[in-house]
Amino acid sequence: MVERQERYAYTPLNHGEIRLLYSATEPNTDEVTWTLRAERLLRPEGEPPLMYDALSYTWGDLGQTYPLTCGGRELQIHKNLKSALPYLARRESSLPIWIDAVCINQADDAEKAVQISMMHQIYRQAEMVWIWLGALQIGPEVLALLQKLIAIGPELASVYRLGNTCDPIELGLPAVDAPIWQQVAEIICNKWYDRLWIVQEAALPRTVRFLCGATAIPWDTLEQVTEMYLEITHGLKGPGGARLPLRRGDQHTVFLIRRREQTSSEQTRDWADHLLSVLCLTAGKHACYDPRDYVLGLMGFIDEVRAKELAIAESRTWSLAELYTRFTRALLVKADLSARRWWTVIHEASATNKTSGLPSWVPDYHNMHDESHKAPLDLSVQVSVKRRDGLKDKASRAADVAKQSPENYRMLIMRGKAVDTIERIFDDIPDQLVWRYGFTDVSAAEGLAILWRFADWERKVRMELLGPDLDLVESWPDDPSMRPVIGKDGIALDDYWRTLHGNCLDRRDLRVTYRDHCAALLAIPRWLELLDQEVQWEEEMKLKGEDSSGQEFPLSNEDQATMALSKPGGPILTLICAAHDHLYKRKLFSTTSGRVGFGPARIQPGDVVCVLNNAFVPHTIRRQDKQNPNEYELIGETYVHGMMNGEVEDLNVPVEDFHLV
Repeated sequence: MVERQERYAYTPLNHGEIRLLYSATEPNTDEVTWTLRAERLLRPEGEPPLMYDALSYTWGDLGQTYPLTCGGRELQIHKNLKSALPYLARRESSLPIWIDAVCINQADDAEKAVQISMMHQIYRQAEMVWIWLGALQIGPEVLALLQKLIAIGPELASVYRLGNTCDPIELGLPAVDAPIWQQVAEIICNKWYDRLWIVQEAALPRTVRFLCGATAIPWDTLEQVTEMYLEITHGLKGPGGARLPLRRGDQHTVFLIRRREQTSSEQTRDWADHLLSVLCLTAGKHACYDPRDYVLGLMGFIDEVRAKELAIAESRTWSLAELYTRFTRALLVKADLSARRWWTVIHEASATNKTSGLPSWVPDYHNMHDESHKAPLDLSVQVSVKRRDGLKDKASRAADVAKQSPENYRMLIMRGKAVDTIERIFDDIPDQLVWRYGFTDVSAAEGLAILWRFADWERKVRMELLGPDLDLVESWPDDPSMRPVIGKDGIALDDYWRTLHGNCLDRRDLRVTYRDHCAALLAIPRWLELLDQEVQWEEEMKLKGEDSSGQEFPLSNEDQATMALSKPGGPILTLICAAHDHLYKRKLFSTTSGRVGFGPARIQPGDVVCVLNNAFVPHTIRRQDKQNPNEYELIGETYVHGMMNGEVEDLNVPVEDFHLV
């Protein structure tokens, strides 16, 4: 019977100290012995720096622990670290190594807090940070394949840009079902990329290297392969459209943040904008055990002076809602209001089912990765990326900002103009999820039914909004100045149909006009009739004993043109896809002043449409208290036709301060 060793007892650390793990291999044996020693990380100027490596890894399953003998006593570690230690002992370095699970006394909360606050210094000062991807048996053929992917990158990018695919064999790569692709997947789709804390662990050090079992892989190799992720996953397909076994992730953010961190200095960049950028890249994409870490895990990207400006030193005593609120307010006040990422934070705050106690303008960082909590796609990105008409890309360019209230950290004061009030809200666009997650998984019959439901919905909305006397007129000119302004509430037809598609009608080099819009919707009933006739024709051919596979269903020239409208990339699918893209999780509305737009699904009649200073798009807000008329709840980003490109600057509307709570 093996005698159980005495439990390891940590001795307290002095100010500026960390523990390092030393390894030694016993003579004439492969057995490794481990010891922990306290060392001074923070040293006076002129004294030689502490030399050590550090480990970045995921803890993995916390439900089971394993013993580690350290200095003749027993520590408990988790499975992922247990598998890493034998390889770390034989890595290409003789330096001691810092590993959070054993170098920090996990049972001492006070020590943990101090050591976590030092982690940015620990990783910055390390000679090498080793990234553990697991005990993978990676041979030279895998490294050769990674280099081959890098070499054919330009050719593969060309295939992807054209919307084409090719079999890997045609490019001299292994077949889609070759086992080696699974090994590649274990490297570039590793769970290590998913964790929040690894972002700073990879971004801050001078030198980093991946470790897969005994095989070291340079950072640059995986960075270049990951940059080709879309080309690899979408451009390479086998017989029957078989895909490679690669899952979609946010690996690229880890490489992007390190590149930004290493190519700029704290002296040359704006610290608040940099932190805001890291926040937008990580929240909702990288997971952590403690939701507080979505804030605390970012503190390594700024120095102690800047951290004090955020005033979260006492955050251990705050609730999660208070931490998120104080951090967000302090960061938004310091950051550049004109930057798109500033408004990305405001946009994410409009998600539903947020943690209790959060003001309307504060995102729930912990739940941003949960589809059920997500806000719609960032409207400012949807609109500006697709706009090709040369217009301004912001709803407001007014730069003046409101003074914040020092007494109420739960309030964010925004300056802007109230331009309208929502009066009427229309039915949801049908079949949102089918279009959101792909139209290819439905049967032909269901596909026809979906098209019919869309046409029926569009006609109902059009009649309610513009009046029963208006119907589709395909012969009307495309120039809006040549078409009458028709609508029972003074709403122009041009405003309506452009709002329906977010005024973004360039898709795959196909410019959709109003005539296309009419022709597509008018063609749907005839298209459905023709498809039914084709089915009947095939059945009749079978009854006659004739093979229809080599023959085409006879169509007149007019009907051939009708069927062409429904082809992939044609007007029908282009229009419907554009409408679903913009109306997913949103509702169409009209206003008291005769405007039309769409906004978050929870908008209500009486909500105020405003254009906040420097905002990319308008926003909807809701008055909270008659006793405090300036207090509003933020509802979210809103599209209002005629208010997207700086038109608010020409309106004779007073500027006011909105107190968002």
